[in-house]
Amino acid sequence: MVASRVGGVPEVVSDGENGGLLPVGDLVGMAAASLEALKQYYIILGNTLTK
Repeated sequence: MVASRVGGVPEVVSDGENGGLLPVGDLVGMAAASLEALKQYYIILGNTLTK
């Protein structure tokens, strides 16, 4: 999960544990973190998708 540090989000998302928290308005950081999350998802599940 990739989210901004707003409202109660930091209470639910622990940066580096179950997601990534970024400052509000950090669009480049949000894009990079989203891409990294997708890469990790593919690494974890990718092998099962091709079989």
